[in-house]
Amino acid sequence: MSRTRQRIAVALAVLVVSLLACEVVLRVATRRDETGQLWLGSLRLLPYELPLDVVRANLDKLREGATFLAWDADLGWAPRPHGRSAIAPFAVNGAAIRSDREIPEGRTSGTLRIATFGDSFTFGDEVGPEETWESALERTLAERGVAAEVLNFGVSAYGIDQAYLRWRRDGRRFRPDVVLFGFQAENALRDRKVFRQLYFT
Repeated sequence: MSRTRQRIAVALAVLVVSLLACEVVLRVATRRDETGQLWLGSLRLLPYELPLDVVRANLDKLREGATFLAWDADLGWAPRPHGRSAIAPFAVNGAAIRSDREIPEGRTSGTLRIATFGDSFTFGDEVGPEETWESALERTLAERGVAAEVLNFGVSAYGIDQAYLRWRRDGRRFRPDVVLFGFQAENALRDRKVFRQLYFT
C-alpha cells in the first residue's frame, strides 16, 4: 500500500512541476498588446478582449473632426466633405465624391455619366486619383470615342448594404446613365455583422 502511495505522490509531484514549468514558459513566451489582448507569438489567445481604449480614442477623433471619414447616421460612416487624407493620396469634393473638382448634379449634354459604389477597391485606397479603375475606365472610353465621366462614390470598408444606401441617398441626384456596384466576396460577411469591431478583431 505504501508503494502505491509513493507512486501516486511521485506522479502528482511530476504533474505539479510540469504544470508550473508550462506556466513559466507561457508567461515568458506570451505578451499583452496595448488593448490588453494576450498573444503567443502571432497567435491571439482567447478570450478576445474588446479594445475599448482604441474604440474610445477613435470616437474622440471623430468628434474632433480630425479624420477623413466622419460619422453618418444613415451609412455608419462616410467621407467628410472636402476631406483630404493625411496618410494616403486621396481627397473628396464637397459631395464626398473622390475628385479634386466639384461635380454639378446636372449632366453635361452628350457625356455618358457613370457612378460607382462599393468599398475600398472601388474607392481606390492607397492609390492616386489617376490610378483608380474609374480613371482607367474613363480613359479607355475616351480612347474609343466615348465622352464619359465616372463618379467615384466608393467608401473604405463598406458592405453592399452601405453602398446601396449611398446610391439611394447621394448618388441618384447626380442622375447617372450607368450605376456600377463594386463587389468582392468578403462584402457579404460585412453585411451580416452589426458591430464591426467584433468582426475585424
